Amino acid sequence: MSALSFSDYQHQRARHLLEVLNDAIFVLKLDAQGKLTENGYTPEDTAQQQQTLVQFLERLSSTIQFLREEEESAHADYLLLAHRFIEHNPTTARSRIQSLERIRDRLTVHETLGERDFEQLDILHRLLEARVIQGYKGLFRF
Repeated sequence: MSALSFSDYQHQRARHLLEVLNDAIFVLKLDAQGKLTENGYTPEDTAQQQQTLVQFLERLSSTIQFLREEEESAHADYLLLAHRFIEHNPTTARSRIQSLERIRDRLTVHETLGERDFEQLDILHRLLEARVIQGYKGLFRF
């Protein structure tokens, strides 16, 4: 695979992760604000997005642990996000992943997320968004 093809693939995967995270956060925020139905969503959409976010956070968590502890449980699409997550502030990576795991646990039991939870998810969203933007820049470098 050429460098350009691999860079394009990485960009597509990062963009896909960004879309998944964006959709989940959007629906869960609407639900938390009580504006779900007025925006055309249903409680089933909330349940589906909760499950999507649970899976997203589980994969990210295992990937971050892999990078930190060299385990074999990583998901390839999450490696770059996990790396960016750690690089963001290595000294707080453990506490931030614990926060994401608590969010995952709340979603697993269908609890509504609070403002602090969404702040953590927004940080994660910005990290992934920065990765996608970096991918765009890399696609046009010669």
